[in-house]
Amino acid sequence: MSRDLLWALIGCFALTVGLGLRSQIRAWAARREAAKIAFRAEQDRQANDPLAHFYLTVQEIDARTAQPETFERFERTIWRFEDKNYLSAEAAAEARRQAVLREARAFYQDVDRLRLGRR
Repeated sequence: MSRDLLWALIGCFALTVGLGLRSQIRAWAARREAAKIAFRAEQDRQANDPLAHFYLTVQEIDARTAQPETFERFERTIWRFEDKNYLSAEAAAEARRQAVLREARAFYQDVDRLRLGRR
């Protein structure tokens, strides 16, 4: 079999596969384009928002903060966060939220102290 014939067969196979999957390829391209548009819109929103840096800091701290753990005691579900027990998921989530905000505030206080030379 000659090399040209082999490449022609490979090309025909690729064309057949491409035509068979064209709707999936278009859907994938549309999803990718929508994601790009959403990303650019988010960048524009952040560029116009004076508190965007704070939101990003809180989001980053939130991502690395552990979730409350659950365990059973006396046939009740207990939530534990930072070595404290909570009787409801809402109370544990609020404690976690306060911890995230506390860490974000501490970060900005450190930034101010370093930038302004205060101790």
